[in-house]
Parts: sequence; structure tokens; C-alpha cells
Amino acid sequence: MKLQKIPDGLWVFAGGGAGAFMRAVLTEIFPQTFLHLPVAVLCINVLGAFLLGCLLRFLAVSGQDAGWRKATRLGVGTGVMGGFTTYSSFAVGAVSIATSGSVAAAFMYVSASIILGFLACFLGQIIGEKLGFTSKNSQNGIKIRGVR
Repeated sequence: MKLQKIPDGLWVFAGGGAGAFMRAVLTEIFPQTFLHLPVAVLCINVLGAFLLGCLLRFLAVSGQDAGWRKATRLGVGTGVMGGFTTYSSFAVGAVSIATSGSVAAAFMYVSASIILGFLACFLGQIIGEKLGFTSKNSQNGIKIRGVR
């Protein structure tokens, strides 16, 4: 079956299941909380922001959103990373911390999640751009750092 014949939603569905499974495995392996903060969710969301930023920038720089790039964006970007990261668990964790009497800790958790997620995504995009630019140029036969 060619990539063009597989419905877009199927890529997202398959990737979403894989991403949710990876998150479930990681939350079983690693401690849920540290100093009463949901660090497993924080780490998963920050890692997901980095990977998604890297992937989407790589795909954008390396060519048109068609064929394998579109399938990768939908399956891995929307699907896997969407299933892997979790806004709802982040929100529930923040509210749980706040209602347990530690509004300052909840504010720290929310701030750390947003700031670290932003920085991770920004770094991922820088790396993704370099990888995508290198990939695109090497496909066009342009010599990069002495390698063809």
C-alpha cells in the first residue's frame, strides 16, 4: 500500500496509541513525584516538546509536506508526540498541588513546565533546522563539511 493511499487519520491513530503506550511505560518505570511535584509528567512533556520541535522543523526545512514527510508529521508528530505528551495530566497535577495547600509549588510547577517546554522546543527547532538543511543539501549533491 502506498503512503498516499493510507488515510491521514490512520497515521495519527497508530502513532497516538504508540505514544500513549510509551508514556504509560515511562510513568511506571520512573517515580511519579519528587518533592510532591509530578516530575514524570514534567519530564515527558519537556522531552516531547523537544522532539516535536526538532521533528517539525526538520520536516519543514527538508522539503514539502507531502509523501513520507506528511505521513511522518501526522504519525510521529501529531500521533506519537500527541499521545506521549499530556496536557490534561499537567493541568490535573497543577490543580492537585494547588488544592493541597501549596499554591507556590503549583505556580513553580506550571512555570517550570511552560519555560522548560518552550526552551526544549526552541532547542529542538534549532537542531531540526540544522539536520533538515544538511539532509536537503546532501540530497541535492551539495558538499557539506567535506562530505558528499
